[in-house]
Amino acid sequence: MKIYSMEVETDLGRRVVQLSPPLDVAEPSGDMSPVFRSLTEVLWRVLCEVAAQAPALDASALKAEA
Repeated sequence: MKIYSMEVETDLGRRVVQLSPPLDVAEPSGDMSPVFRSLTEVLWRVLCEVAAQAPALDASALKAEA
């Protein structure tokens, strides 16, 4: 099985991680593959960073008038 992308949707928005080349998970059973586990840990760090920067991003965003 090959994994081409991972998508996470939060209240802060949607994040998609595109993998190139795709992650090849030979046997999707039993324990989680170490390669896939490291990918999810990287994704978690990215989400934590986005959450930490969200207040600054909200403050700097331009407000549209109706």
